[in-house]
Amino acid sequence: MRFRLALAIFVAVALSITGLSSPAQAADGVPTGCTNARQVGPTVKVRDSGWTLASVKLYRGRCNGATKKWAYVYIWKSLVDTNMDYRVTAAIIAPDASGPPTKGMRTGKRPRRQFFSFPIRAPGSCVSAVGVVRYLKSDGIWGSAQARTPAQC
Repeated sequence: MRFRLALAIFVAVALSITGLSSPAQAADGVPTGCTNARQVGPTVKVRDSGWTLASVKLYRGRCNGATKKWAYVYIWKSLVDTNMDYRVTAAIIAPDASGPPTKGMRTGKRPRRQFFSFPIRAPGSCVSAVGVVRYLKSDGIWGSAQARTPAQC
């Protein structure tokens, strides 16, 4: 029994040190505080000159008692393995909603691989998820690519 407890504590500490367990990320595609998540529509890929940098998905679920939608961007290992610095933006595009068309925008950077927009309420609106990836090339110039899911109503 002591061995199992010690092993569980070791694994929990190792995950927290390596960043594999983060309070901002409950599970693949699901931010903390959201449940009953499901992907809405297809996955799209962020590509630059044939190189796939990331995947973008639109999710819908219950967040803090309300139905909300959010964008999810996952950085591919092919970019991570280059050791290039990168910046990521995840957002929701709701062109027919009131206010600015871009909502829930959240940015982040390396070494994280999962990025979420802020969950938004968009009742009756058609929305898309958008992911923008900027990365520092070896020549010191920033490259940029983006992808947007088809609108889901």
